[in-house]
Amino acid sequence: MLRNYFLTVAAGSLFVGGLAATHLAFAQPGQEDGPRGRGGMMAMADADKDGKISKAEATAAAQARFARMDADKDGQLTLKDREIKRDQRLEDRFAALDTDRNGQISKAEFTAGHEARADRRGGLGGKRWGGRRHGGPGPMAEARKDGVVTQAEFLAGATQRFDKADANGDGFVTTEEMKAARDAMRGQWRARQAPQG
Repeated sequence: MLRNYFLTVAAGSLFVGGLAATHLAFAQPGQEDGPRGRGGMMAMADADKDGKISKAEATAAAQARFARMDADKDGQLTLKDREIKRDQRLEDRFAALDTDRNGQISKAEFTAGHEARADRRGGLGGKRWGGRRHGGPGPMAEARKDGVVTQAEFLAGATQRFDKADANGDGFVTTEEMKAARDAMRGQWRARQAPQG
């Protein structure tokens, strides 16, 4: 399960494989108010803002992502990192709900927080209702069987995804290549999710 978590994060939330093309479409160069208010992962990876991602930019983005995920800074991703990050998120969520800062969450604070979150996601009928689904373990599934993902393995997976997305082999991933890679990944994910019978 831990391996799947980190591998899913690596495969699904990193740009580096060109698997999140929609972020670039919504966050053009120079725009800082894209998804999650940061210009989107792909716009962040495009350091020179030329509208395409080089392998060096992809590698730098993967290194930065690994550093953020490696909560205990020991050079590997483990269950301990996941627990540290989870605890940080819970503390942040509690602090956001506890608007009067008394160390308790009242029903009114809870309701207000829930409504604000629903509004940010497009209401209860919004397309994000029910949370996100993540695909399978991704390309790094065979990297390690011990529940540990080293930085070298993480970066190797990022390079593999970049190379796969770079359809014409020119050392850059364009918006079109990113969209094609994302669509291919979606198709593979749907095939894995389809009932076997």
